[in-house]
Amino acid sequence: MGGRHTRGSGWPGSRSGASWCHLRPAGAVAACILLAGPLRAQDVPDPATTRIAPSLLRVLATAAASDTLTVIVHYGAPPPPVPAPGNVVALLQRRSAQALVGLDALEAREGGGLNVRQRLWVVPAALVDATPDMVTELAADPSVARVYLDQRIEARLEPPAAAVADPSFTSPAMHTIGADVVWDLGVTGQGVTVAFFDSGVDGRNAMLSSRWRGRRSSLRASWFDPFLRASSPQDAIGHGTQVAAAAVGALAPGDTLKFRDGTFVVASSDIDVVTGPAPGAEWIAARVFEQFGGAVYTRRSVLLQAFQWAIDPDGNPSTADAPDVINNSWGLLPGSDDFDTCTDVLYEAIDAVEAAGIAVLFSAGNATPPAAPSSVAPPGARDDPGLRSMAVGATSGTTDISVADYSSRGPSPCGGGIKPELVAPGRV
Repeated sequence: MGGRHTRGSGWPGSRSGASWCHLRPAGAVAACILLAGPLRAQDVPDPATTRIAPSLLRVLATAAASDTLTVIVHYGAPPPPVPAPGNVVALLQRRSAQALVGLDALEAREGGGLNVRQRLWVVPAALVDATPDMVTELAADPSVARVYLDQRIEARLEPPAAAVADPSFTSPAMHTIGADVVWDLGVTGQGVTVAFFDSGVDGRNAMLSSRWRGRRSSLRASWFDPFLRASSPQDAIGHGTQVAAAAVGALAPGDTLKFRDGTFVVASSDIDVVTGPAPGAEWIAARVFEQFGGAVYTRRSVLLQAFQWAIDPDGNPSTADAPDVINNSWGLLPGSDDFDTCTDVLYEAIDAVEAAGIAVLFSAGNATPPAAPSSVAPPGARDDPGLRSMAVGATSGTTDISVADYSSRGPSPCGGGIKPELVAPGRV
C-alpha cells in the first residue's frame, strides 16, 4: 500500500453518518425550518424514505415487485482514529466489515431478494442487486446512511479539447510557474507518482509512454479500468491523455517527435521536449468515464472503486505503491441527479484517500464567460479546512496570471469558503 504522507491530513470528525439538515451560508435561507407548534404525525417523514436518494424513490414508485435494482448501500460508521498512512487499509477494512454485518445476514436469508455484487472498504458500503421490497428494508435500517441508485451521472471534462499545445522546448507556462527554475536544481518530479482519474490515458503516446509505471510493475498496480478491463492504458475520448501530457508530458531522451508542420525533434535530455511541469514523474491511471449518447458519464460505484484502488493499487497493503497525487480534471454537471453537493458519500472516500497521505486535486471547472459566483463544480466545490478535494482554477494565459474569465469561481456552496484554492495556466 504505502500512501506517502505528503501533507498532514486526518479524518473529519463529523462525517460518521448522515445529516439531512444543512445550514447554508449566512444570509441564505436555512435548510432546517423550525415549525411553530407541535409536529403532526403526517408531517414527520418516514426515516426509511429520507435515507433513499430521490432518483431511487422515483424508480421505486413505478417498479414491479419482481424488478431488480442495482443500488449502493452506504452505512453510517464513525471514521477510524487518525492513523499513520501505512495503517489505513487495515483500519478501513475493519470498519467496513463491522458496518456490513447486517447486510451479510440479509444476503444469507433464503429468497430475500438481495445479491451483494461488491463490498467496499474505502467507505462502509456495498454495491447490491435488490428487489424494491429489499431496498425499502435496507433503508429502514437505522445504521444505513443513504441508499443510492447506481445510475449514470453526467460529468464535464476540463479543459476542453485543443487546450494542450504542441510540445515545445520550454512552454511559457513553465516559466510562469517557475518549473524551469526547479528543473535546474534537479527537481523534475522523479520519485513521484501521479494518478489520473479521467477518460483513461493513451499508453502509446510518445510524451507519456516511457513513464507509465506499468512498464516496471504489474498492470493491476498501474491501470484500473472497470468499464472495458483493457490490458493496457487506453483513452477512447482523448481527454485524459491531454491532461496527463499537461502534467507530466516529456519526450524520453533519444526519442523523436514529429510536429504538425512536418519537422522533427530529438530529445537530448529528460527536460528537452516537455509539456508538463513534472517530466520526471511516473503516472498511473483509472478510466472512470465513458461516452454514451454524445455525453460523458460515470457512476458513483466506479468513482468509489477508483479511490479504493488508489489507496492500495496492487491489493497488497504491505507494498508502497499508492500515488502521491490524484488529478481529477473534471466536475459533475450542476444538478447531477442525486449527487449530494456537500455531503455525498464520495467525499468520505476522498477523506480516506487523503488520510492515506495522497493529495486529491479537482478542476474548478470552466464556464461561459464571465463565470458566475459559486460556479465551481463539485466535487471541487466542497469547502474543507483540511484542503481535501482542493479546486484548481485557470489563469488568463501562459504569462498572464490573472484568473481567466471562464474559470469557475467560489464561494463554495458548502460553507462559503474561497474557491478555487489555487490557479495555474490552463494551457501549456
